Amino acid sequence: MPWTIERLRLAVMALAVVLLLAIVGFFVYGRWRQRHVAQDLPSRLGFQIQQSTRGFVLSKTEQGRTVFTLHAARAVAFKSGGRVLLHDVEIDLFNRQDGKADTISGKDFQYDRNSQIVIAQGEAHMMLHPPVAGAKDGVAKKKSGQIIYVTTHGLVFNQKTGMATCSGEVDFQIADSSGQAVGAEYDSKQGHLLLQSQVVLTTKMQNRPAVVHASQAVYDRNESQVLLQQPRYRSETPQGSEQGSAGTATIFLRQDGSAKRLDAQNKVELSSTDGTTVKASMLQAILNENSQLRQMHFFGGVLFTESQPAQQTLGSARDAVVFFDSQGHAQQAIFDRDVEFQQQANAGKNHLQRTLTSNHLVLHLSSSKTGRQQLQIANATGNAVFRSQSVSAGHPPQETRLAAQTLNARFLPGNEIEHIDGAGQTFLRTVAANGDIDTSSGDTLTVDFVTTQQASPNAPAAVARATVAANNSEHNSTNNPLTTQSVRTAIQTGHVVLQQTASGKSGSGASPQTSIATASRADYAATNDTLTLTGQPVFRDAQLEMAASRMEVEHSTGKMIATGAVRATLRSTQSAQNAANSVPRSGLLGGGNQPVHVIATQAVLLQDTQQAIFRGQARLWQGGNTVEAPVIEVSQKTQTLLAYSVQPCSQCVHSTFLGSPGTQSAPSLAAPAAQGRPKENASSGLPSIFRVVSERLLYSDAERKASFLHHVEVISSSGQLFADHADIFLAPAVPSGANRALSEQKKKAENLPSGRNSVTQSSVERIVASGNVRLVQPGRSATGARLVYTASDGRFVLTGDDSKQPKVTDVDRGTVTGQILTFSSQQQAIIVGGTSAHTTITRTRIQKK
Repeated sequence: MPWTIERLRLAVMALAVVLLLAIVGFFVYGRWRQRHVAQDLPSRLGFQIQQSTRGFVLSKTEQGRTVFTLHAARAVAFKSGGRVLLHDVEIDLFNRQDGKADTISGKDFQYDRNSQIVIAQGEAHMMLHPPVAGAKDGVAKKKSGQIIYVTTHGLVFNQKTGMATCSGEVDFQIADSSGQAVGAEYDSKQGHLLLQSQVVLTTKMQNRPAVVHASQAVYDRNESQVLLQQPRYRSETPQGSEQGSAGTATIFLRQDGSAKRLDAQNKVELSSTDGTTVKASMLQAILNENSQLRQMHFFGGVLFTESQPAQQTLGSARDAVVFFDSQGHAQQAIFDRDVEFQQQANAGKNHLQRTLTSNHLVLHLSSSKTGRQQLQIANATGNAVFRSQSVSAGHPPQETRLAAQTLNARFLPGNEIEHIDGAGQTFLRTVAANGDIDTSSGDTLTVDFVTTQQASPNAPAAVARATVAANNSEHNSTNNPLTTQSVRTAIQTGHVVLQQTASGKSGSGASPQTSIATASRADYAATNDTLTLTGQPVFRDAQLEMAASRMEVEHSTGKMIATGAVRATLRSTQSAQNAANSVPRSGLLGGGNQPVHVIATQAVLLQDTQQAIFRGQARLWQGGNTVEAPVIEVSQKTQTLLAYSVQPCSQCVHSTFLGSPGTQSAPSLAAPAAQGRPKENASSGLPSIFRVVSERLLYSDAERKASFLHHVEVISSSGQLFADHADIFLAPAVPSGANRALSEQKKKAENLPSGRNSVTQSSVERIVASGNVRLVQPGRSATGARLVYTASDGRFVLTGDDSKQPKVTDVDRGTVTGQILTFSSQQQAIIVGGTSAHTTITRTRIQKK
């Protein structure tokens, strides 16, 4: 049949219909194949399939509890290998504690039906929820938990174990913190997230950006804690960087995910922007709700260092606790057991080293305007000891040591000491540049400081300066350029004992001299550089022992003023060699080596002149010799004594001197023997006594001479001598040892009593009176211009002057005049001497029968 146009058109239309039917058939067949594959896949995998609007939901249960659920928008199965491609996947992992689900999600995953392992093809995201807040956690109820977001590459999830692992790079984020790591492992059953290596966390610490590095990190959701291996952090501030490190660290979290506590172990080390470093074996840090530090506790040995350009500080203790305010600033630091702090300051060739040791130390801090913490108060208890040593160029070291059971210090801005209180066995020791050593001890000690341009290194030792009063030591007042503070006042109370050991002048060969003072209270004032002792103060050294109601010592001059019931004892200053060789001395009042005792209302001791001035009815005695006067001045340097009154007086100075024992050849001012009159002290063997009153007295031990001026009256047991001036010369003191034996032989040869006057005591050798001389004895009187009395033979030599001759009047024998009249209390005769130019007159009284 031939093809026509109509037939050709019908053929084309039929072919189009057949092609359309073929296409529809293939499409229907494809849909049917896809449906049967999707329906057959879950049965082969052992899952129950629930059709949903999201696509496919695959879940697995254990003992009636859903373990996980897998959501996928599409699944493609391969013919071989049992592999299935999943698209737009979300896996919900339900924890056992509260049933809340963590999530793993991603774009493409591959599932292995044989191993039941899901592998992410690219990025996979994990969202880990914190545990549900407990009923007792009020804070957690107010705040929602912080979710941890983790981004992984090549994540592998094992259905059997519930483990999700990743060996590639990991990114994570929680709240405002984010970080990276290499390798991760999440145990959905235990709630553990392990970041395997190279952990880096960027976060905030104390409201400042910080970066934390760790070799490994473990997040334990069930225990709400994070374990870091070999953590180290660094925080940058405008003042510098803060750093920290440890062997391990555990961060304990609140229910809201914020940190509440940090425990670190093994070589814990922290350093701050001000150069401070703390090292310890263990650390426990407590944080507040805003993750600010509230408390830090260091255990197992703490080492503290602070480095400044010209100052270094090193401290150590067994334990330490630091408390912080709400802003994270340190408020208080407590160091416990075996506490020791050392500070070294350098300025050129000048060095200052300070050390503080105690059983317990508490530091109170406050924030300064510069942002650094300012030390306000320091409390050291339990055998607290403070040491300071300063070395200035060209000068010997100077040392100070302050000890007490408790030391409390208050500080000014710049950590300058303002005040120190010490209690319980307080002790202060200083070594001056010249080698002098000063110490003081007592029950309590209070010191106030003042800021100066330069401070005297001797200032802290001022409490011990009472000992300078009677010594010749020289004190170096070289200023220390490192010290910017000096003592303003210092008070030590309760059983105060002060001691100074003077080293003596270099090269002099003199041995160190030690002086000691005791009192109930010692007060030092820097305004006048004076130390005041009250409460029955007593001072002692090799030459002086003195007690009074109050003592004041001027350190700069060495002047001591004692007031109120002054009692002093001055000892001989002869050298040890002379003492060993028994070299005799006359002593201050002829008492030889016997001590000199003084009582007065006030005493002034001058160190530079070695002079002592006693005022207020002063009384001085040595052996049997005494002096009483309104004012008595004693010079140990010149061995002289001066007694006088500042007010006009006629006979205000009273003195007593011992004479030789009464013998045949050594009588005192006795009357001549006469019928009916006994010879007083003629053979009693007792020392005669000479009492002298005058307006002024000057005694010189070198001359063994006592000079009496104005209105002089010498009184003995048998007579009186009046004159304008009188000098009493003392015989040398009786020696001791071998010389004493020789003296005893002489006494025996002269038929004198043995053992009498055997002490080291001088006696009156002669008396020289001049100016209106008048001698009054029982039954006899004499007048003249000059009288010399010799104690060895009891002889008087009386002379006159150009206007008037001497005269002796006896009630029994009349009156005798002449140029020189010599008589003795043991003889009746009067020897008249003179020249032819002078007339001798003798008027004899005839006794009636």
